[in-house]
Amino acid sequence: MAKYNVHGGHNRKVPGASGILDEVTEDRKVKNAVIKYLKQLGHTAYDCTDDAGTTQSKNLANIVAKCNSHSGIALDVSIHLNSGRNDKKGDGKTGGVEVLCYSTGVKQVAKNIADSISGTFGYSLRSDDTTPSGYAGVKIDKGLYVLRSTKAKAVLIECCFVDDKDDANKWDADKCAKAIVKGITGKTVSSGTSSGANSTTSTSAPASKAPSYKVGNTYTLQSNMVVRTGAGTSYRAKKHSELTADGKKHDKDSNGCLDKGTRITCQQVKKSGSNIWIKCPSGWIAAYYKGKQYVK
Repeated sequence: MAKYNVHGGHNRKVPGASGILDEVTEDRKVKNAVIKYLKQLGHTAYDCTDDAGTTQSKNLANIVAKCNSHSGIALDVSIHLNSGRNDKKGDGKTGGVEVLCYSTGVKQVAKNIADSISGTFGYSLRSDDTTPSGYAGVKIDKGLYVLRSTKAKAVLIECCFVDDKDDANKWDADKCAKAIVKGITGKTVSSGTSSGANSTTSTSAPASKAPSYKVGNTYTLQSNMVVRTGAGTSYRAKKHSELTADGKKHDKDSNGCLDKGTRITCQQVKKSGSNIWIKCPSGWIAAYYKGKQYVK
């Protein structure tokens, strides 16, 4: 399994593009889902987004520092949305997708990502003769700070145009995230695959009957488990820094997931349809999800 750095561009102090869509809002949605789906496939994914920098240069420096703090990274993934079309009514043509990289050494994965997003939405593949890569939708750019300063290979994805009605009509952040992950890994993911919202593995056997959990009891994780801010897949996955001190000890790869075999104390139980969520000191975990028991 590989390691990836993922971040959304800009922040609320250093706003990105806005129009029909808002870049910061949408790139965060895509970033969170990309991390979720990479973990779902068993990979390690670090969130290197910066929300603290108050200037463009500080924002970029913070992102690069986070990326370069991790070793053995296969790819740094920077997620953005483009602007400049100013087509608020729609002209029947999409602004399109493009993926930028520093050198030809990463252009194949850039092409895979661009093709995957284009195929998902029907977006055009943008081209620019001033930065030829040999592939439509892929540009070589040695001037972008993130691309030239990260230690690992990097791509910057301009998913679509925020000010193009045709792009916005087709836009779906979750579908875009799935397309990006497919472009990176070659594997198709879905919201229900391998209970990725809950676990980084799928070794648990189906349970014939929903288990019972009691507040105050101690249970054992049967898989590496994603910890969420609330009881449901609509809540975001927590970062390593957000776990309790004890939780961090049981997250050896610092990806925000508690390790298989970790003992947790049940503080609260919530049911969502046939699924059961447990709140432990570090956050919410899917104990029983889609017929599989992940906490015993």
